[in-house]
Amino acid sequence: MTQRVMSPPERIATCDAEIQVANDFEFQLRNRLKVGNFVWGILDSANELAFWIRNLPKDGGGCPGWWMFDRMMEHFHPRIAAIQGNWNSGDNLDTVNALTSLGIPLETAAAQGPTARYATTHGFSKVSVVKSAGTPGAYSWVQVLFQRS
Repeated sequence: MTQRVMSPPERIATCDAEIQVANDFEFQLRNRLKVGNFVWGILDSANELAFWIRNLPKDGGGCPGWWMFDRMMEHFHPRIAAIQGNWNSGDNLDTVNALTSLGIPLETAAAQGPTARYATTHGFSKVSVVKSAGTPGAYSWVQVLFQRS
């Protein structure tokens, strides 16, 4: 059963969010006005949250990623022990590659992307790179874990 989110972000006419799944282990919110705009989170048995946020095409419209992330966090709070970042494309990986190409260490670069900003606002500011594939400036995949400090 779906339910509409009652308070979309102010001044965003292109955000009509609908919670499509909300149970103990899964949360899915989709924008009814933009097919490629959603958040999907899965909480595993260790209470680590893996999630995917999309807002495509990048046209300035849709529900903002930070807002969807906050709705997901509200749903799972306070059970979350850590937040996983599994990046094989998108803004986080782009940030990592841009910064590591300048000689910035991988963990430092991972702490600069959107997921790090979102996680930090919820108290998950300790960043650890779990695995990666590629070389500085050319990573194809990075797995990060955000934990409480």
